Amino acid sequence: MLPSMHKGSTHTGKIPQRALDRRTIYDRLTKLEMELDIAIKSERYEDAARFRDEIRQIKQTPGA
Repeated sequence: MLPSMHKGSTHTGKIPQRALDRRTIYDRLTKLEMELDIAIKSERYEDAARFRDEIRQIKQTPGA
């Protein structure tokens, strides 16, 4: 009975805004951490410091 009522097994509806915000923050942190690692390996220390500061700022923000 259920297979005839539902069109699949994956969710295709709305995502709560808080979950979407959290995911966006997580994605941004992941990207910044990768950029930080690349900057350090290529000895671009000024860029690395900027990435480090931005990561700290995001982590200190409530809800991050």
